Amino acid sequence: MNADVVTLAGEPQTEEEQHAVLQYEEWLRQNDIWLSTNIQSLEQQVAKYRRTKKALNAKQRVVCISSMSRNLQHFAITA
Repeated sequence: MNADVVTLAGEPQTEEEQHAVLQYEEWLRQNDIWLSTNIQSLEQQVAKYRRTKKALNAKQRVVCISSMSRNLQHFAITA
């Protein structure tokens, strides 16, 4: 077994083990902050894209309805 590995079988015994545990916990905190920030940013981007998609779908419905209306008017005039 590697001497640098801290076992989970209990509290760290030596000062070296305690130092390794503290470093690992700090690394976990830093990564948690970084990941939380990235998640928040990605969630904001997703929300923005959903709003854009919703607006584009609404515009597409309007275009489709007006196109159908013009086609019906054209058909009524030519018939």
